[in-house]
Amino acid sequence: MRRFLLCILVSAAAILLSNLSCVVREEPRSTAAKIDTPYAVEGHKDLFRAGRFFYGGQPDEELLDWLADEGVKVIINMRTVDEMEKFTKENFSEDSLAAVLGMTYLHFPVGGKAGYSPQVVDTFAQALEEFPDTTFIHCRSGGRVSYLWVAYLVAYKDVPINQAIDNGKKMKFKFLLEDLLGYQLIYRRK
Repeated sequence: MRRFLLCILVSAAAILLSNLSCVVREEPRSTAAKIDTPYAVEGHKDLFRAGRFFYGGQPDEELLDWLADEGVKVIINMRTVDEMEKFTKENFSEDSLAAVLGMTYLHFPVGGKAGYSPQVVDTFAQALEEFPDTTFIHCRSGGRVSYLWVAYLVAYKDVPINQAIDNGKKMKFKFLLEDLLGYQLIYRRK
């Protein structure tokens, strides 16, 4: 009788184990693209890097030369036309220096009443697609860059909005409301 029960238990265990091997639970797959986490570039104020992208504030001539040495081939300038006219009069012509350094210079003004629209995100995404080289994206301080980057991640890389915001916060993305309240907010699309 013991042998009979032992045979039944062994058979039941074998059947159970063989069925378990057929049950494979797949982890849910994210449709979001893998994105690199930005980090501050040591020795440079308001300069961040993630993968092939550098993000930051208005570069001086020394920083542009350093970026060229780091392999940057494309500059995307988000400062307004008025900002750049004033900057050029007081400092140097960024687009001219970029050309001397062998960099492609793109100007997508964002600021004031102009530039905050889905079309700017679309144009930005097209530029990143068209120029897959190492790229430096800048505005005056790096703040506008972080906002455009977060919008791009959500709209074009299917990154969940809270993850995109966390990525942007590694740069200069801020919600002053969170500072005033003293806690982080969770966002969702409506």
